[in-house]
Amino acid sequence: MIKTHDPEKFLSPNRRDIGATNYPLKGPYDSRDPEIIRWHIKLARETGVDVFVVDWWGDAGGKEISDVNMKAIMDLNEKEKLGMRFCILFDGLWTEKQPPPLDTTVARIEYAIKKFGKRPSYFRVGDSPAIFTYATQVYPASTWSEIIGRVRRDGYSALFFSDAFSDEYAEVFDGLQTYSPPGLFEPNQDFGKAYKNAAQLAVSRGEPYGFNVIPGYDDTKVRQPGRILPREDGATYEKLWKAVLSSGCQWALITSWNEWHEGTEIEPSIELGDRYLEMTKTFSKIFKTGKTN
Repeated sequence: MIKTHDPEKFLSPNRRDIGATNYPLKGPYDSRDPEIIRWHIKLARETGVDVFVVDWWGDAGGKEISDVNMKAIMDLNEKEKLGMRFCILFDGLWTEKQPPPLDTTVARIEYAIKKFGKRPSYFRVGDSPAIFTYATQVYPASTWSEIIGRVRRDGYSALFFSDAFSDEYAEVFDGLQTYSPPGLFEPNQDFGKAYKNAAQLAVSRGEPYGFNVIPGYDDTKVRQPGRILPREDGATYEKLWKAVLSSGCQWALITSWNEWHEGTEIEPSIELGDRYLEMTKTFSKIFKTGKTN
């Protein structure tokens, strides 16, 4: 069940009800605020983050909020030459009992590629823009084959990355990526083993792949009963980074920069300061260089 919250309500002095376990160091903010955009990009670049993968729900109409936000962030980044790149996490397929009609999904993908794919700050693999998908298994692999085939026959070039770990999806998609680690809430999960097993699938097909790290999880302020993966004073984040480092993947994906409602943020908070940025700086350097110093 989804809990309600009211940001106009104060839970304590100087703390609004924003539906989050931790509280942003800057307080509640508008993601289109130029000052916030500059600050986020500056912090991320200093920390070793090269690409913002934006959770995108665009509906091909140009008015959906994540679509509007992504354009605003990319516009400022390019205008002021801030140096960040961007990629879409194609979301919204799982919200109804039945997945969207194929025509709807094809239209949304083509709209996204046309609007963002050729922009200078969009993340590309070779000459093609990358599209990450969330909840890929909403459609069977055969349906994705039809969707991707139609997009390409319509003249839109992109590389598609799946979060489904199976031969049938790997046959259709161009690569593999994760938003949540496999078995995230399983007790004593061996994330290193899970990632190495997943990596075998991508390696066997010669496809690029990226695995994610997560500092913890707590959505109990917005869902009931919700779920918690304790941060364990940084030990959870360290464990996931070590799993990613041992997997051989091309990209380390961080879940998340500022998903405050699910408690996965590494953005500075009142409670945790910039601890997770400092940890990210350390591990991203190791990932990129293989060196600890």
